[in-house]
Amino acid sequence: MLISPVHWVFTAKGNSNDTWNGFRSERDEVFDYLAKHKIDGVVLISADRHRSDLWKIEREGSYDLYEFNSSRLTNQGIAGTMPHAEFSYNKKPSFGLVSFDTQREDPTVRYQVVTIDREVVHGFTLPRSKLASK
Repeated sequence: MLISPVHWVFTAKGNSNDTWNGFRSERDEVFDYLAKHKIDGVVLISADRHRSDLWKIEREGSYDLYEFNSSRLTNQGIAGTMPHAEFSYNKKPSFGLVSFDTQREDPTVRYQVVTIDREVVHGFTLPRSKLASK
């Protein structure tokens, strides 16, 4: 897991330099390192938005990176949802729950968005086989 206090995906906060947008070459360097050394099984986690999102960052010649973004458990402000995200939620304060099942033949990581009322509004399960170098 690579964890950042701000989004990895460039489109999450427009052209703001308050994300990896302000450090594009450095982010590319991290991702290129993963591809060059065939480091498999990487999932991204981020925060600093007032909603919970699931993003997919496509990478040519390597596996797609999935970014689990959770923020807003205590914040009452509502930011717009992101139409280009795989999933985007902002109706109620929520948090992201990440769990792993390493007992399966093809281990999984699961990302769930849970509201402050304990309602699961989104669930995504990613098998390890989808996180392998091409």
